[in-house]
Amino acid sequence: MATDPGGGGKVARIADPTAALRNGAVVETGPTSDLLTAPEHPYTRALFEASARVLRATRTRPPARGNS
Repeated sequence: MATDPGGGGKVARIADPTAALRNGAVVETGPTSDLLTAPEHPYTRALFEASARVLRATRTRPPARGNS
């Protein structure tokens, strides 16, 4: 499943409907807007929550320094 936790709408522009997969099995499918705004399956919700946490963490971390 492609995620768009930043809310930019990229997934909605390239995939509709969307499916959430767990271990290669579809756990939820539906209109992309529904999955992005109100996922029903616990695993789909967990995917978005994890993606949002990673995005927040990368936005608050200072940029890495190069070796130059």
